[in-house]
Amino acid sequence: IQLLHLKSNKFLTVNKRLPALLEKNAMRVYLDQNGCEGSWFYVLPYYKLRSNGDNVIVGDKVRLMPVNAGHPLHASGMELPDNPGCMEVNCVSCDTSWKISLFMDFSENREDILKGGNV
Repeated sequence: IQLLHLKSNKFLTVNKRLPALLEKNAMRVYLDQNGCEGSWFYVLPYYKLRSNGDNVIVGDKVRLMPVNAGHPLHASGMELPDNPGCMEVNCVSCDTSWKISLFMDFSENREDILKGGNV
């Protein structure tokens, strides 16, 4: 999958050659206008009760693993100095899970619903 940041319209991207800004033992994650191989992620099950390739169900915990790096996406506990209240996202060898939540049911071409990207 690719993860698109709706506000900036940029792709979440991992650069395995640069250290994260705050956690120096982690890989840097940033927003990239065009995306690249560092913008591709595998969605892997967090718990062993699901196997790779199984359908992801709302409420499941998953690991987001970059295709080009061996460490999962991680929400750090370190606060960004230029954005108080916001934490760094990076890639590091740790046990981080992400929970899949349904934001809105998918409905094609509904005029009464404003979707991301609509003006």
